[in-house]
Amino acid sequence: DIIFQLLSSGRVDELFVTLTPNIIGGVGAPTLVDGVGFDAQSIQALQLVTAQTCGSEIFLHYRV
Repeated sequence: DIIFQLLSSGRVDELFVTLTPNIIGGVGAPTLVDGVGFDAQSIQALQLVTAQTCGSEIFLHYRV
């Protein structure tokens, strides 16, 4: 929820995300940005800065 609050208030300018080869699913599964969510007019667009791989993981660096 804190990440959603920071994004929606414009207080995040970069985001680092690691993708791993594991899938967690279901209604209660954790997400990157919990909280109320964004409507169609306030969806946060990200610009990919870098993408690096290490083994089977991908490290992504985005600019908000």
